[in-house]
Amino acid sequence: LHSLPSSQNRLNNMRNKSLLIGTLLLGLTTLIVLNLKKSSDDVKPTAQPLIDNEILNHPSRLVIKSGEKTSTIELLGEDWVIKERFDLPVDTENRLLPFITSLQKTKNWGVLTSNPKRIEKLNLTNTLILISGKNGKTFAAEVGKVTDDALGNAMRIQGETYAIKTDFNADIEADPASWINPIQYSVKSEEIKSVTFKFTDGKSLFTRTEKGKKFNDQENPWLEDFVLNLSTLRIIDAQGKGSPSTEAAFKQSGSIIFELFDGSAITTS
Repeated sequence: LHSLPSSQNRLNNMRNKSLLIGTLLLGLTTLIVLNLKKSSDDVKPTAQPLIDNEILNHPSRLVIKSGEKTSTIELLGEDWVIKERFDLPVDTENRLLPFITSLQKTKNWGVLTSNPKRIEKLNLTNTLILISGKNGKTFAAEVGKVTDDALGNAMRIQGETYAIKTDFNADIEADPASWINPIQYSVKSEEIKSVTFKFTDGKSLFTRTEKGKKFNDQENPWLEDFVLNLSTLRIIDAQGKGSPSTEAAFKQSGSIIFELFDGSAITTS
């Protein structure tokens, strides 16, 4: 009979130890779960280059479409030209190179959505970028709205059914006029040796024997001003035959020829 309290105490101690072990196991499990969740939250998506460097390092053609406008920029020999503007030179320094550089920096941050309804809201059907390399490879993607986190434009690579997240933020300009090099030529006025005005009924020639001299060794303020103003030709746009705004210009048959002291010549009509 005297042993009953001792047995009861042992049972109570065992229960207390079981509760303590259970509590410790529960706490340990909670810590493990929290750490796993934290580790999961700390994992960031990996980014890959959007476009193969083999294409961007040696491009040969760039096409940009937006709305009803299209710009086709191609490498013609060693010069970049805009096809929709009679192969006029492209502004490579201020337009083309910055755009190519932005594409080189752009990363693909993975799938944004494959839900057709969400894709529809991204407005991916209005703008297209296509770039080809000298190696024959081509990259094409539709460009949509900026993602909700403002990282960059959503895109859909041609042939895919899902949209991707990118950090592309460059301006997309499909107006061919915006790609033209605004300076078609620029020479120092003192480098001009002679000026020839050609008309249907004849021509007028003004020359100087050396730099610093007057044309025809005479004072011609109007001619000096004319040469100074036309020594740099800037353009905004170009239009071909058939346009009402250029009909009168194409009827003109006159031309102006600058001959330089180095033997080269510039003709404008």
